[in-house]
Amino acid sequence: MSVIDIDVCSEIRGKEILVDANILLFIDGPVQGDHRVKGYSNAYYSLFENNKLFVTEKCLDEYFSRSVKIHYNLEKEDDPKIDNLKKHRKTDSFRHILEIITESVSNFSDELEVIKNYDFIDVVKTFEMARLGRADYADLICAEICKKNGMYFFTDDSDIFYCDGVEFITGNPWCLRNMHHRTRFCREAGTA
Repeated sequence: MSVIDIDVCSEIRGKEILVDANILLFIDGPVQGDHRVKGYSNAYYSLFENNKLFVTEKCLDEYFSRSVKIHYNLEKEDDPKIDNLKKHRKTDSFRHILEIITESVSNFSDELEVIKNYDFIDVVKTFEMARLGRADYADLICAEICKKNGMYFFTDDSDIFYCDGVEFITGNPWCLRNMHHRTRFCREAGTA
């Protein structure tokens, strides 16, 4: 049950790795100026070169939706008169942004193998785990996919820390600081 620092991910070779939506946002999303962009971008391309990378359609949807929301909020800051998101995304002025985001999703779909089927997951049980508050539903789905297929999970999200039995690659300082206590954290959280 290891936590792997992105600084050593160039040593990972021949593995299958599931990429989280937050990594996609760092690679090609509207998160300019975030200090994590460079580290995650370097790690992504290193992992891409030496391993097989996957993404779920849920992560692609999360990337798309979060990108739209970030762009909308940026435009709304510049012009408070902008209507609500559902109306604004239909405007000609926002169409260009939607085209760019859609192109990014298409590029990720070409680069990564998209996982669309995970009927082995017990949806009700997964929501029961989400109810504990340690990880959200999408992260728990990714955790189950990784456990079933022996994959690493590449994420910045600390939620995965509480998913017992999932090896993950991260630059998240909290996860890295606490990696030697992960089993205890999982036990205390009721996820072990």
